[in-house]
Amino acid sequence: PTGFDKLINLENIFLQKNQLVGTIPQAVFGADSQLKNLWLEENSFSGSLPQSLSDLVNLEHLKIARNFFQGTVPQDLCDKLASKNSSDEEKCFEIACPIGFHSLNEEGFGECVECQGESDTLFLGSTTCHTTNEREILSTVYDNNMGSDWIGSDGSWENNNADPCTLQGVECNQNGSVQKLDLSDRNLSGKIEKSIGYMTNLQELDLSSNQLTGKVPVELSLLPLTYLNIANNRITGDIPSVLCQKNDVNGNG
Repeated sequence: PTGFDKLINLENIFLQKNQLVGTIPQAVFGADSQLKNLWLEENSFSGSLPQSLSDLVNLEHLKIARNFFQGTVPQDLCDKLASKNSSDEEKCFEIACPIGFHSLNEEGFGECVECQGESDTLFLGSTTCHTTNEREILSTVYDNNMGSDWIGSDGSWENNNADPCTLQGVECNQNGSVQKLDLSDRNLSGKIEKSIGYMTNLQELDLSSNQLTGKVPVELSLLPLTYLNIANNRITGDIPSVLCQKNDVNGNG
């Protein structure tokens, strides 16, 4: 949004649970802002939190959990808003659980616990840790995208114990991690599986010429992608802005 910097007497912004998308500009609020309450939780905002939020001298409450914010909450913002008797880490917990942690409650802040084993979170204020096990992720893709109806299958995906690197359409790097997934023209249906975003070494993703529906998950923006093809599907909505802004995807610089 633009123009908030002109509303210097605005004290409260309550935009929670509105299905809002996009990023928050670095200079969204002016230095003279009287803003006290900024509630943005449970939307689809992405990108990072502006450092300029720390300059809001009157800010008392900030709620940003259960979005797709990346990075960290600025420490000076945590210091400003949190309880005085908290440690530096606990101060930020009061705003949103950090990446790699999940909240034991449904609020996404407060009771923050680190993810264990092959699991992780990608965004601030997450309430669930997601698996990073590539075989489990690929099995979820097969199940949720109607793998039994895929065409041209060699049957390799039906074996849940198979090495991911042996699956049709999968290529791995020298360390045995999946770096390419090509499921183009295979009759996939359903939504693009957001868990693909947890395959941290994936560089090439081709899901073109299928029957996929829904929106492009913002989780894909965290992959080190150099190639992405989702053409010729039934996908709706806008491409997440943080994905459009990524360098090196399909030659973007």
